[in-house]
Amino acid sequence: LIAIYHRFTLSRNKFLPGVILNAPQVNLIKAEHYLRSNDLAGAKMAYETAITQSVEYYNDILRVSDAIGIPAPSAATTSQIARYLAADGVNWDKATTNAERLERIATQKWLHYSILQSYESWAEVRKLDLPSFQFWTDNASIQTLPPVRWPYPSNEMTYNAANYATVRDKDKLT
Repeated sequence: LIAIYHRFTLSRNKFLPGVILNAPQVNLIKAEHYLRSNDLAGAKMAYETAITQSVEYYNDILRVSDAIGIPAPSAATTSQIARYLAADGVNWDKATTNAERLERIATQKWLHYSILQSYESWAEVRKLDLPSFQFWTDNASIQTLPPVRWPYPSNEMTYNAANYATVRDKDKLT
């Protein structure tokens, strides 16, 4: 997405909305559903609509920002959105397999959710295992890579010992 993530738009904006579910999110979910149902035309429409709506959503947040002291970025234009939709890594028609199409949907989900819906972003990455990321190993910590899942709470070991015993070997952040 080409929406500009900028301090003016986000962190200094007292009009920043709370988000539960918005139109771009619905269309990204629809795009994934249509793709899995092999309705490629429906998936493409929902995908491209979601990207356009996402950019417009962040443009709207930018428009109501009350941040002062830093220059406001320019809102993305219709022609910029069209150029973005035509870009190699984004263009729906340039993806030749459903796996490539799903990766494009997952990438746009990650971009749209990352700032205001970070929990949703994390859940989607876990669900789809996409987009794929490369991480530098952090040798300064015992946990050298980001967690894949959270461990079970300690009270599960105490109060649910029989069931916990069946998953003990898998109870790791990785």
